[in-house]
Amino acid sequence: MYKFLPKTKISYELGKNMTSHELMMSLGFIQQPKSGLVHWLPLGLRVLQKTENIIRKHMRLEDCIELQLSQLSVDDNWKQSGRWYNKEFFKIIDSKKNEYCLIPTCEEDINVLMKTYLKSYKDLPMIVYQITNKYRDELRPRGGLLRSKEFLMKDAYSFARTPEESMQIFDKMNAAYTRIFEEIGMPYHVAWADNGNMGGDCSKEYHYESEEGEDTLFKCDHCNNVSNVEKTESMPLKKEEDCEVDVQYGLSKDHLNLLCFYYPRGRQLNWNRCQEIVENDIDEGFIGKDEKVIIDTYLHKLGDDVIDQGVLRIIDARLTSTCKYPDFPINRYLKNNFITLDEESSIVEAADGEICSECGVGKLKSIRSIEVGHTFNIGRKYSETFGFQYINSEDKKCFVEMGCYGIGISRIVGSIGKINLDSKGFRWPSVIAPYQVSIVGKDEGRVDPVVDLLKENYEDEMLNLFKVDQLKKNGKMGIREQMMISEAIGVPICLVVGGRRSGANEVEMMVRGNKQVAAYNKVVSLDQLQGELKDVLEKV
Repeated sequence: MYKFLPKTKISYELGKNMTSHELMMSLGFIQQPKSGLVHWLPLGLRVLQKTENIIRKHMRLEDCIELQLSQLSVDDNWKQSGRWYNKEFFKIIDSKKNEYCLIPTCEEDINVLMKTYLKSYKDLPMIVYQITNKYRDELRPRGGLLRSKEFLMKDAYSFARTPEESMQIFDKMNAAYTRIFEEIGMPYHVAWADNGNMGGDCSKEYHYESEEGEDTLFKCDHCNNVSNVEKTESMPLKKEEDCEVDVQYGLSKDHLNLLCFYYPRGRQLNWNRCQEIVENDIDEGFIGKDEKVIIDTYLHKLGDDVIDQGVLRIIDARLTSTCKYPDFPINRYLKNNFITLDEESSIVEAADGEICSECGVGKLKSIRSIEVGHTFNIGRKYSETFGFQYINSEDKKCFVEMGCYGIGISRIVGSIGKINLDSKGFRWPSVIAPYQVSIVGKDEGRVDPVVDLLKENYEDEMLNLFKVDQLKKNGKMGIREQMMISEAIGVPICLVVGGRRSGANEVEMMVRGNKQVAAYNKVVSLDQLQGELKDVLEKV
């Protein structure tokens, strides 16, 4: 352990001069052999494993069964689901020309595995999970542990008989996630989210608030509803009377209908809202394509038959008839074939201060954040793809209903390191701090009895409530430098033995503090020490 302690000069300006990722490397938590890759060193590994153990505990409380899939996945499953050609996959060809990928996630493989074992309604429901490294070929790894090519993830998968049973599991797993994030002790947001390509109709995200985060949430100041930017629907404070209008075009899945989405210039079109409005009848392959490509594809499909022409116009709720609309791009058309949706719909991303569509009263406030967890109720998308069926009580075959639940463990560590950084260094929540207590002092004759006193009650420093260790005993290192090391690596409590403020049977207890609890110092007698430690560690 001591061989990996920081070799850089410690000062109270460390957190001002380095990013959290640079500080993790400087203080001996991790090393980075190349952008996007991480070696976990003893300090960082302790934080990672403690976080992992909290998650594992709550998975077991929900009777989830732990397993571990191969980290090499055969190409056949991914080709069957249509996801093999994802550009972020790491792909491998062996000496026999077989193709594999390093697992980015496991929906495909878990379906193929579990259909072997779950044959009857009596086998269901079931939840399995694993905690393993996942891999994605990020083109621009950034943020240290936040966006890397290799990361530690807990992924769980539920299998149920009916949609109702699957939704019950979804609620149960989200209750478990709430307990996990409450135990870690960092403020967090739970946001409704769009399922996207995962399928299904219900998902939630878990976020830490951070001005440097890449995600945006919106929270209503009246009903307190929180959703991510893709899911948030807002209504304007007032209509636009004379604004410039932008349009983006799309195609229905059969290419027989041209979809025209009109919205105020300068706003961002929300394609998830557009999909909802047209009942998911948008060919996503044309989203973002050049206008000419879309129009040419539409006209080619129609041929010369103008009568069969279909044009659906969706106009954002902020616009009025007096706004400046762009010209229609097709010369030959029949006005009778134009349909304009009558209902007022918001099709742009929400903005600060707009009205919350959930309650119709409150105003929305945007929050920058880092996503660290996501839960999905995904229905039968994968079970139908892989023919995963069970025999029900009436001896009929039914497709399994599925859910999946992910937490980025290394991402949690990176997020907390970034958010709780101050000028002195890291401020870890006590439950995941590399050590909960450090003991500093120059006189080993006074330090060792304090160490022995604490270790009598807390033997297992990795698993018990209190993780106690002497950070450094070195007669050549002054007490102040030892204290700075303790604060830099984020130990919540530093016990100073033999300092100026404490007597023979006393220690000075320095509480590191964090964004929720202010730092403070106090002198504590050895008789009261254990009780004081317990009280403080429950708060930080």
